[in-house]
Amino acid sequence: MFKFLIILISFGIVASQRSQFVDYILDLQYAVGYIHDEIQDTTWQTRYDMSDELTEIVKDAMTEITNGLTTYLGMRDRYTGYIEANRTPENTQCIDTAIANWPRIQNAAGAAIAVCGSNPMNPLHLNVFGYHNFVNSHRQLKFDAQNIVLNAFTKVNPMTNVMDLSPTVEQDINTIYDRYQAEVVPELTTRLEGFAQLRSEIPPEVHDCIATALNNFSSQAGLIVQASASC
Repeated sequence: MFKFLIILISFGIVASQRSQFVDYILDLQYAVGYIHDEIQDTTWQTRYDMSDELTEIVKDAMTEITNGLTTYLGMRDRYTGYIEANRTPENTQCIDTAIANWPRIQNAAGAAIAVCGSNPMNPLHLNVFGYHNFVNSHRQLKFDAQNIVLNAFTKVNPMTNVMDLSPTVEQDINTIYDRYQAEVVPELTTRLEGFAQLRSEIPPEVHDCIATALNNFSSQAGLIVQASASC
């Protein structure tokens, strides 16, 4: 497309040298503006898609955490009920001694569930950080494209034969566009696919981690109940 635009710039000149100059700059601005807009539109679209993926990942993870905490609280209350059912005025001191670790076990279970919610998010944070770093590192391409127009103003005047400059400008435009297609588009696609992959991995990881934490809590709570029953 850009080579076609440059051909128009080079051979579509039929008026005076002044008309050549004006048409050259306008067509050049159009070609460069196209690159600038495409880079910006692609970046915004991937950012929008990434935001959607992040929203779904966090929502699914929070659902797992909420369900896990609800299950934990139900288990805690049930085991506490078993312990208190074994309590009598005569064995209160024995039970208090037997369940001395009960508060620690409860706190440890809550902390384990919290870790289940935070640790799987670390790759997500790294991916978001990497995405923004990549976009920022290639933002210069948009400015390089605009600089082509600015440079043209320094090289031409109303009496310049723009056909002499077209090959160089064509090369500059194609270099920026080729770099955009070769480096930016594939990398943005890969990074977006990475977020989609995390969406399929993080919620199950949170679920499995919470299940392990609840199983550990259940085992330790069962021992506490047995100890209280022996009083």
